[in-house]
Amino acid sequence: MPRPEVDDFFNLLEGKEVRDPLTSLYPGREVELQAIFVYRQARQKIEWSGVAPRFVDASITSSALSSVLSQPGLTLSEYPLFSASGEQTNRWGWMRADAIYMSNDLRHKVMFEAKVDGFFTYAEWPPDGQLSRQLEYLGALKGEIKGLVLLSPKFNVDWYWERLSCAWKALTFRDRMFACVVTWEEVFGLHAS
Repeated sequence: MPRPEVDDFFNLLEGKEVRDPLTSLYPGREVELQAIFVYRQARQKIEWSGVAPRFVDASITSSALSSVLSQPGLTLSEYPLFSASGEQTNRWGWMRADAIYMSNDLRHKVMFEAKVDGFFTYAEWPPDGQLSRQLEYLGALKGEIKGLVLLSPKFNVDWYWERLSCAWKALTFRDRMFACVVTWEEVFGLHAS
């Protein structure tokens, strides 16, 4: 991945209010950024109405994400993807969600995949790619609305978008599901100086 762009992205965070609430340090790695995201999301400190998700299904409106995430709920980090059978275990049972949101009534679930410049742990492309497995997991869950949000910096959004689009197209079950890419810059209200 392009290292100068990664450095520029993390430098953009310097002087902004995107920092660890415990130490006041700025993130310098994907996992640190993910932790700050979960902290803010869990405390409903992200203005989802001001975010313009790029949905893989063009019929879904940008308000869909904010309406789901405005419901009272819980956001957890590194949540294990439980599996009921050997086949499910082989597909997603060893994975963890970077972050997962569940509405209090459990009717709505949103999984977040946090990326800056890294490749996927479980391959990039369907049918065995990580995004395919995550979408299959969501499809197997009961619920009214289920979604996958891929968080990416602007400089890498097209690279991640291509992989998410391919995973979505390969999915055979999409009922009551959505998938989209959202930039970190929008999530945190960042603008280059």
